[in-house]
Amino acid sequence: MEDIIFEKLLARVAEVVGSEAPKDIAIVLGISEQAVYKSLKNKKIPNSWIYRLSANLGIQQSWIIDGVGPMQPNAHIRSVVSDIACADANNPSRPAALEARIVELEAKYAVLETENAALKEVLRAKEETLAAFRQLLRQAQGAPADREKG
Repeated sequence: MEDIIFEKLLARVAEVVGSEAPKDIAIVLGISEQAVYKSLKNKKIPNSWIYRLSANLGIQQSWIIDGVGPMQPNAHIRSVVSDIACADANNPSRPAALEARIVELEAKYAVLETENAALKEVLRAKEETLAAFRQLLRQAQGAPADREKG
């Protein structure tokens, strides 16, 4: 199982680097080639690799670790902008269209952030309510025993 996890993690590192060659991985990470060979031999990807790829290249740590979510923050926005640029490269109004699309996507992102904050607040309130109900339940369960003692 660990071998499978290592292989998947290494595949994501190689995807970011653009190569599986230890020399290329070492160059991108700013470490010695020997350090890369040692890690490959031990089948362990050091946390420092993940941190360096994230800090230096803007790659999401969660994507490197488990492949979930976008590789880069706002990658979906860059993808849409790239698609628009490629599809309409000869259009003289292209910069204005791209700018409008970026503004639209940023507005949607802001709405989603606001909704996310509101949902977090609802969750916090529900967690407080649940804690209060649990406390009442504990008190109610303890009440008969208290009456029998008296």
